[in-house]
Amino acid sequence: MTTLTRQIPHYSRTRYRVPASLPAVFMSTNSVAVGRVTNISVTGCLIHCPMNLEAGSQVGIRLRFADQQESLNIESAIVRSTDGTRHGLEFHNLSALSKRRLYVSLFDQVTISIQTSAGGV
Repeated sequence: MTTLTRQIPHYSRTRYRVPASLPAVFMSTNSVAVGRVTNISVTGCLIHCPMNLEAGSQVGIRLRFADQQESLNIESAIVRSTDGTRHGLEFHNLSALSKRRLYVSLFDQVTISIQTSAGGV
């Protein structure tokens, strides 16, 4: 007797993820959904959205940091884990401009988080 199980390839994070609450739009080949990024690093993020995603599928993301006027466009992210409405994504092929904006925004986010937890700002 064999049992069918959903296989998700082994995946391990290589970067620290910063807690966040960023509005975002997620696009797959056949649907678009609005949701939230709840943690993020330079290599990936965790999203909460109603979109049904499969491990290994590809999505695009447009997200907005509070300190920026323009959305950050991540053209390609691979779904590495999924649990209902929560999906772990790994970013792929970020442009140099997107990488720079992401690094700067994450640095600012960490700085604010440290100041807030230390009782400043």
